[in-house]
Amino acid sequence: MRTRLKYFLNGLSLLLAVIGGLFFFIGGLVIHALGKVDRFLAELMGIAVAFVCLIGCGIAKHMIDDIEWKEANEEATVPAGKAEG
Repeated sequence: MRTRLKYFLNGLSLLLAVIGGLFFFIGGLVIHALGKVDRFLAELMGIAVAFVCLIGCGIAKHMIDDIEWKEANEEATVPAGKAEG
């Protein structure tokens, strides 16, 4: 289960990184053309979407590290009932 979650989060973080990069570079132009929004406001919206994607990418990477840490510590610890006897 954790392995699937790690792969899902890894794919999600890569997807968010690509979306964030695209919105950072061409998001303002696309929002301006499709939404009939002022160019300056569209550029700010593109940067905001890129920033939100960056935050999501960071959270996903942190969750992957947390899952890997838990897996490593489960292998290293011995259950309380098994330690004696």
